[in-house]
Amino acid sequence: MFRGSRKNTKKSTTNSRKSTKTKRTTRSKSTTKPKRAASGRTSTRKRKSTSSSSTKPARMRINGSLTSRAKPKKASSSTKTSKTTKKRAAKPQDVPKKSTIAKKTTTKRKSPTKTVSRRTTSTNQRKVSRTKTSSSTKKKAAPAIKRRLSNTFSAKIDRRQFYQKYRKLFVNKLSQKQVDGFEAMMDYFEVKKLKDKRYLAYCLATAYHETGATMQPVREGFCKTDAGSIRAVRGLFRKKVISNDYSKKHANGKSYFGRGYIQITHGTNYKRVGQAIGLGNQLYDNPSLALRTDIAVKILFTGMLRGLFTGRKLKRYFNSRTTDWVNARRIVNGTDRASMIANYAIRFRK
Repeated sequence: MFRGSRKNTKKSTTNSRKSTKTKRTTRSKSTTKPKRAASGRTSTRKRKSTSSSSTKPARMRINGSLTSRAKPKKASSSTKTSKTTKKRAAKPQDVPKKSTIAKKTTTKRKSPTKTVSRRTTSTNQRKVSRTKTSSSTKKKAAPAIKRRLSNTFSAKIDRRQFYQKYRKLFVNKLSQKQVDGFEAMMDYFEVKKLKDKRYLAYCLATAYHETGATMQPVREGFCKTDAGSIRAVRGLFRKKVISNDYSKKHANGKSYFGRGYIQITHGTNYKRVGQAIGLGNQLYDNPSLALRTDIAVKILFTGMLRGLFTGRKLKRYFNSRTTDWVNARRIVNGTDRASMIANYAIRFRK
C-alpha cells in the first residue's frame, strides 16, 4: 500500500509540475502581448509572427503535455524588438539633437551663399556709386578732356585732309618740293610717336617761315652758294643788324652761317646739335649736312624739344595748362616775327 501510494504521489507531482510550466508559459505570452501592442512601432510582419506563436500553445494533449513548444528564438526576437523599442522610447532627446545638427549644417551651407549675395550687392552698390561720381566728374571735366583729345593723335596723320586744308587756309598751289618737306616732317613725327598736335603745328610754322614757304632746307639769305651767304652775313654786320660776324671761317676752313630748316649759326652750335642728333663731330666738320632734308628735320624737332637753341622747350609753351603760340618763338629767336609765326601755327593746327 505504501509503495503504491508513493507511485501515485510521484505521478501527481509530475502532473502538477507540468501544469505549472504550462501556466507560466501562458502567463509570459499573455504578458508580452500588451507590450507589443503598446509599442505601436513593430511592423506587420512581427505582429504576424507573435500571433502565430500565441496560437501554438493551444495544441495540447489530454495529459497536459505540449505537442509543439514555442521556439525560443522567435520569443527572443520579439523581446529584442521590444527592448529596442524601449530604448528608442526611453531616449526621446536623440531626435531633436539630430534635427538641430541638420539645421546647423544647413545654416553652414547657406551662410556662404548669403555672404556672397551681400558681397555682390555691396560691389554693385559701389559700382553704382562710382558710375554716379564718374558721370558727375565727366560732366565737369568734359571740356578739358576734349581739349586733350583734340591735341593728341589716335592714329596716323590724315595726309589728304592736311593738304586739302592747306589749300584752303594758305595757298591753292603745292609744289613737289613742298610736299616732300611736309611728308618728311610728318613721317618723323609719327616715327617718334609724338602725340601733341601743337608740337607739329609749331614746327611746321617755324619751318614755313624760315624757308620762305619752300619747305626745303636753305642757306642764310636764301642764297644758292656758300659765298653768297657769307656776303649776306657781312652785310648785316656792317649795317649793325648783328653784333658778331659768325660768317668768318674757322681753322678748318668752314663758315658756320645759317643752314637748314632752323638756320643754325656759330660753330659751337653745330658741334652741340650734331652730337645730340647722333652725328658726333660730322656736322661740325661738314656743315653742309644741315642742308639734307632728313638731317634738317632731326635738327628742327630735337632742338625745339630739348631746348638746344635757347634753352627753352616746346613743353614750356604747350602743355595741359597753356597754349602760347606767340611766346613759343622764344625757343628759336626771341620775339622776332612771333605773331606771324603764331598765325601760321594756328592755321596748321586746324
